[in-house]
Amino acid sequence: MPSALSYRPDIDGCRAIAILLVVGYHLGLPWLPGGFVGVDVFFVISGYLITSLLLAEQRDTGRIDFAAFYARRARRLLPALLTMIAVVLVIGAVLLLPDQQRQLAWSALAALLFSANFYLIQVHQGYFAEQSYLVPLLHLWTLSVEEQFYLLWPVALAILAAVAGRGGRPSQRLMVSVVAAAALASFAIGVAWAGSLAFLLLPGRAWQLGAGALLAFVPALPPRGATAVRLAGLAAIAAAAMVLGDSLPYPSYYALLPVAGAAGLVVPSRQAGLVQRWLGARPAVGLGKLSYGWYLWHWPLLSLAHQVWEVDFARDAAIALVALLAAALSYRWIERPFRERRYWSATPRKALTAAAAALAACGLLAAGSWAVAGIPPAPGSITAQYLAAHGGAARDFAFCDAPEVKARCVRGAAMPGPGILLWGDSHAAHIALGLERAARPAGAHVVIRTMGACNAGGHDTEAQVGPTAGACAAFNASVLSGIAALKRTWAIRTVLLAGDWGMDGRGWEARLARIAANLRAAGLDVVLAQDLPLQPPSYLTCAARRSPRECAVSRAAVDARLAANDAVLRRIAAANPGVTVWTPRDALCPELWCVAVIGGRLLFRNRSHLTLDGSALLAPTLVPIIPRR
Repeated sequence: MPSALSYRPDIDGCRAIAILLVVGYHLGLPWLPGGFVGVDVFFVISGYLITSLLLAEQRDTGRIDFAAFYARRARRLLPALLTMIAVVLVIGAVLLLPDQQRQLAWSALAALLFSANFYLIQVHQGYFAEQSYLVPLLHLWTLSVEEQFYLLWPVALAILAAVAGRGGRPSQRLMVSVVAAAALASFAIGVAWAGSLAFLLLPGRAWQLGAGALLAFVPALPPRGATAVRLAGLAAIAAAAMVLGDSLPYPSYYALLPVAGAAGLVVPSRQAGLVQRWLGARPAVGLGKLSYGWYLWHWPLLSLAHQVWEVDFARDAAIALVALLAAALSYRWIERPFRERRYWSATPRKALTAAAAALAACGLLAAGSWAVAGIPPAPGSITAQYLAAHGGAARDFAFCDAPEVKARCVRGAAMPGPGILLWGDSHAAHIALGLERAARPAGAHVVIRTMGACNAGGHDTEAQVGPTAGACAAFNASVLSGIAALKRTWAIRTVLLAGDWGMDGRGWEARLARIAANLRAAGLDVVLAQDLPLQPPSYLTCAARRSPRECAVSRAAVDARLAANDAVLRRIAAANPGVTVWTPRDALCPELWCVAVIGGRLLFRNRSHLTLDGSALLAPTLVPIIPRR
C-alpha cells in the first residue's frame, strides 16, 4: 500500500470515461447499448478512493475520525445535489401535472433520505422500466447506493482494522481476506438476484465497491505490467459498453467485465505509463472533474424535456451539452468552493449540522411541492378531468381476459338481440363505451374480450414482451376457439378487431389475416379498426394552459405515421369479402386536426388511450357497423 495517498489525474480520466458511457447510453447511442456500465466504473473508483483515504488515516493517526469523514462527504456531494434537486422541483412545478409533481416530490424526499434506489423499485419497477425515462430523479439511485456504502464501510473498516491489529497478527492479510470474502458474498447475491434488486440495491452492488476497496491493498505495479493491465482494462470496458444491453439480467456475471476493466485502470503503479498519461491529459481530467455535476444535471434535463417533446437525438444531445455547461458552473461556483471551504470554514460537527439543516430545507421544499400539487384543481377543468380519468382508468376500461365471459364484459341492450364482439388489447378496451352507446339504441349488445398488450395479431417472439407473449397467444387462441359458443350464447354477428397494430413485430399481418379468414368462415362480419392519433408528450399541459388547437397534430401527419399499419388492414380487407375497415380518426380529428379536447371535454387520458368522453365521442361513427335485428 502506498505510504501516502496522492492525487492521481488518471482517476479523473477514468471518471471521464464513465460519464461519457452513461450520457451516451441515455442519449440512445446505438453502439453503446451497455453504456450503463459507466456506473460500475464509478463504483470501483469510489471504493478505491474511499478505502485508500480511510486506510491512510488509520495508518497515520491510529483511528478513523468519523465526523471528519462524513463532513468531507457532505461537502463533496450535498451542495451540488441539493441545488439540482431544488431546481428540478421548481421546473417540475411548471411543466408537470399534479400527480407527476407528487411523484417527483416523493422521489426527491427518497433521494434526500439516501433511499432513491428503494423508491425506484417500489414505484417505478426498476431502472429499465418502460416509462423510466420520464422520471426526472431516476439517476439518483446510484448516489443512494454509494451513500449507504459510506454509512457502513468506515465503521466496518475501523472494526476490521482494530481486530486485525490485535496480537501481532498480519493485519493487512486478514483485512484483505475479510474484504474479499464480503465481496464474493455480494457477488453471489448479485448473481442470485440478477435483475432490478441486484441492479439497484447495495447487497448486489457492494462487490463492485469492494473490488475498488481491494485495490487499496494492492502493491504498486511496475510500469510495463501496469500499462498492459490498463490496456486490457480499457478493452474490457469498451467491450462491455458495446456488447451488453438492458435485456440481460444485470449485474450477474456480466458485470465482471466492466468491473475488471475498471480495476485494471485504477490499480496503482510505480510511475505513470502510456495509458495513465492518456487518462491524465488535460481534456480527460477536466471532463472527469465535471463528471459529478454532469451526471447530476444531464438526466433530469433530458427527462423534463421528454415531458414536452418526443425523443430526438439532436435535441437531446444539445440538452446534454447544456447540462455539461450547468456542471461547469456548478463546479466553479458550488462544488469547489464548498469542498475547499471558501464559503464557510467550520469544524466537522458544525459542517454536519449545516448539512442536516440543508437536507431538511430541501426536504421542506419537496414536501411543499407535494402539498401544492395536491390542491384540487377547478371542477371541470382539463386538469381535473385528467386526474379523474387517470385515477379511474383501471375501472373505466377493465380488461375482459378471464376464460368465461363475465357480466361486466357484456354491455348494451339486453338479450335477445344481435351481438358484436370487441376483441383486442387496451386500444380495443377503450372503445367499449362508444361501442355500447352505438349498440344500445339498435337493440344490440357488446361482448368484450380484451387483454393488455395483446391484440389479435399477437407477438412474434416472447423476447419482445416477455412471458406475456405466451399468455397472449393462449388468450387469442381461446377467443377464436370459442367463437361458436359466443355465436350461440350471445348471438354474435360482427367482430370488431382493434389494437395497437404493428407493435409486435412483422408477423402480425399473417396472424391477423388468418383470424379474419376464420371469422368469415364462421359466418361473421369482421371490422378492422385503424389506430387512433398519438398525442404529443405535452398534450395535456398544452391543452390545460393554452388551447387545444396549439397542441393539435395534423390529420395528415397522423395518417402518414400510421400508413404502414393502415395498408396492412386494407390488404386484409381487400382479400376477404365481408371484412371492412373503420377509423376513429374521423371523430377525433375534426377539421383535419387531431385534438385532445373537444367542447371542453378531455378525450385522452394519456398519449394513446381515450377517456370515457373520448370513447363516447366515437359512438356516431360506430353506428354503421352495429348488427341489426
